[in-house]
Amino acid sequence: MPPEVSVQNRILPKHGPLKLFVQNPLTAGLILFIVGILLREQLDDSFPDFAVVLISSVATLTSLLLPRSSSSKSISTWSLCALIVFGAGWIHQLKQINTRALLARSVAPDNWQPVHLRGYVESIPQFRPEESPFIERPSDSEQSPPVQWNTTVDISVRQLITNNEPDSELRQSTGLIRVSIPGRNRSFRPGDYVECFLKWRQIQPPTNPGEYDFAKRLRHFGIFAQAYAESGSQIMPLDGNQWWRIDRHLGRFAMAGDRAIERYVSPSQAPLAAALVLGQRGQIEWDLQQSLLETGTIHLLAISGLHVEMVVLSIAIFCFAIRINLRMTLIVISIAVVMYAIICGAKPPVLRATLFVVLVAGAKFFGWSTRSYNILSFVALILLVFRTNYLWDTGTQLSFLAVATLILLAHAIRNDRKAPDPLDEILQSQEAPIQQAARAIGRSMREFISASAWVWLLTTPIVVSSFHVLAPVAILMNLVLLIPLWIGLLSGLGVVLLGTWLPLAGYLFGWLCSLALGFAKIAIETVAIVPILHWWSISPPDWWVICFYVLFIGMLIFWGFEKTARRPIFLCLLGWLVFGLIPWLQIFPQSPIIRMAWGVDTTTNDAEFAMTFINVGHGTSVVIQTPSRQCWLYDAGKMGSPSRAFYPIANVLWYFKQQKIDKLFLSHADADHFNAFEAIEKRFDIEQVVTTQRFLSSTDIAVQPVLKQLDFRRRDVLVVQAGDQVLDDQVKAIVLHPPRQTDGGSDNSVSLSLALEYNGYRFLLPGDLEGEGTRQLLNQPANRVDVLMAPHHGSLAESPEPLLGWCKPKHVVISGGVRAVNRRVIEAFSGNGSRDVWITSRENAIRFEVRSDGHLYALHWADGDWQTLQPDVLMQQANTK
Repeated sequence: MPPEVSVQNRILPKHGPLKLFVQNPLTAGLILFIVGILLREQLDDSFPDFAVVLISSVATLTSLLLPRSSSSKSISTWSLCALIVFGAGWIHQLKQINTRALLARSVAPDNWQPVHLRGYVESIPQFRPEESPFIERPSDSEQSPPVQWNTTVDISVRQLITNNEPDSELRQSTGLIRVSIPGRNRSFRPGDYVECFLKWRQIQPPTNPGEYDFAKRLRHFGIFAQAYAESGSQIMPLDGNQWWRIDRHLGRFAMAGDRAIERYVSPSQAPLAAALVLGQRGQIEWDLQQSLLETGTIHLLAISGLHVEMVVLSIAIFCFAIRINLRMTLIVISIAVVMYAIICGAKPPVLRATLFVVLVAGAKFFGWSTRSYNILSFVALILLVFRTNYLWDTGTQLSFLAVATLILLAHAIRNDRKAPDPLDEILQSQEAPIQQAARAIGRSMREFISASAWVWLLTTPIVVSSFHVLAPVAILMNLVLLIPLWIGLLSGLGVVLLGTWLPLAGYLFGWLCSLALGFAKIAIETVAIVPILHWWSISPPDWWVICFYVLFIGMLIFWGFEKTARRPIFLCLLGWLVFGLIPWLQIFPQSPIIRMAWGVDTTTNDAEFAMTFINVGHGTSVVIQTPSRQCWLYDAGKMGSPSRAFYPIANVLWYFKQQKIDKLFLSHADADHFNAFEAIEKRFDIEQVVTTQRFLSSTDIAVQPVLKQLDFRRRDVLVVQAGDQVLDDQVKAIVLHPPRQTDGGSDNSVSLSLALEYNGYRFLLPGDLEGEGTRQLLNQPANRVDVLMAPHHGSLAESPEPLLGWCKPKHVVISGGVRAVNRRVIEAFSGNGSRDVWITSRENAIRFEVRSDGHLYALHWADGDWQTLQPDVLMQQANTK
């Protein structure tokens, strides 16, 4: 325990919470408001009326029992209890509004359907590269030509047009839909009244375990459907624009600024500049986003209001330089940050920074005393009243936590400076100016690194839980990138403000912006490729995350936060962090003892053996979990950009608490079977790669990075052929194909075909086997299988009847995209209904379990859990599509 410190010098004295709440009543109100929301979330819809009566009665009784002299306490009790009721009632009301939305019931659940509607544009257009994994367009569309960029806007639906007549029931609806348009379309403005000819459907829930639920998040924002247009001409302007909207005029400015950045900033740095200056974070290419995540610096653009603070500081310095008085400076800052927040899209972290700045500026303008935590709590209350779901938004949590930490450190550092040593003051006064400047710079750097370390430490549990990465290098990277990003922001603002009218200024500021952001990008990408500077991790248990913050608050209360207490607090929290994450970091093995201590079970129910077909669209990835706790992965790829192919696969592995892949099978040299390998290899410890000689000898340009990675990492590579066995304690994996000698042919014809046997059940994974390869397989003795993965994603290029007759499967799984969901495919593999046919793009992730009772169970991922597959219902649905 740190030494005792006098009460007067304590940052948070003993009985700190009571003093904190007395001095910052809005902090207490915020806590109880959150308690009310959490209570309401746990109770059914019949609770609110009863809650109002109960809590009001308790408040009344409490106020009556208080002494008459404690009237202020009585008022405080009433106020705090009212906040609980208000918080609970507010979230209930929001749920009712969302539930009653007529628009949500008008959209097809999972099929893209044509729709004719009218409504208002509600957002400034956002641009995303085609490679983004969040483009809301059909992944296997054959009608839409590939484009480099997509534009997304939110449209408030006012009328649905059916039979050329508006639906009167929806005239007053204000439900939002998110529309994707090919290309980079800057013609839309908030407040435009438009007529649209689109295809839409409901926003899809997660199709694999471990994936983020974007549908739930968007529903909380009132967005009930996703839609796409084949071209911008399908969205036509009408009379009746809302010309009076401020965001309409700022949207025009934002689009002009985006055009200027595209013109004057280097193409390789323009997306980063647009993200930093205009809040167009979607423009950043996916690979750079992953590098930002791996270096722990993604918060600089994606989850913080740092660019708002930079703008405020820049304006303050400019006003000071031209000698504008304080009150006018505060007015200029307030107006500028509000306009800037609207241009940036008013995301929660930006709103937090903007509201905080405006409230502080207003208090300073009127000469009111301010308390930082009171203001921060008030900002949080405003956001929660506006959208209660901000409480569960990771970006909002990290933003507020980082600011609260910085406030605490600022008070502590200011307290440390109050009583400097007189002797040190005398010695420092005799130093040369350059020595004094060096001392001041050194002190500032130490304080910045200290602040960066504290923010990193206190946000790490949430970051690891949400993003699965531990990056202590972020502590130094924040210092390295601060100046380049500031220069990039200021010069980018110069491009936006001056580039439209003064081309010379645009080129000058564009060059400076490109230089600064080029340095930042090189630094980020260089650090990201060094594996030892960051580690990937499974999400730690929720109880461990909660205990981390309970431990911190407890030490803060009883030890305070003075200079002598900060070090033991930091070490204790760091120790808890290490204790919690060592079992899951990629660099450490997962021993059975550690797994048992943490209560981790990678299977569901009492499954002994499990095989999970991940929904990757058109591609293949199968997770195999053996009774000895080994994790095997058969193929790792999907059609599309290699940079995002890993996303569903990694999420499923993390969901199963796997950090290690004991065996990774690569069936053949088609990209949709291996293009996630490099990213998976970075995030998971692969003990052995099992593949064919044909794959290792491939000259395909797409295969070369995989081969180089295998050689660079010196991975254990097992080359197999027909007749070889890959053994586990109880699971037998037999290689059925390819044979030792192959006479050329396509890569598909030499796919690694693997048969797995456990407890009398047999599973066959043939890759993309076709042609001569299929004939060679059928020449082997027939052996009935229980589960067959359809070769070549259910392709009917050749008849599946010979293979089906050879192995007589009970279940056929098609790992394919939306094109696989059609009657011809299902009829061809079902054998007139004699066997079950499951398709990953229809059923989501599909899982087969052999449980301790000896039976085989077929499951699929739906509604956030594993559900039993219902053949009759699903086949009936398929026959109607």
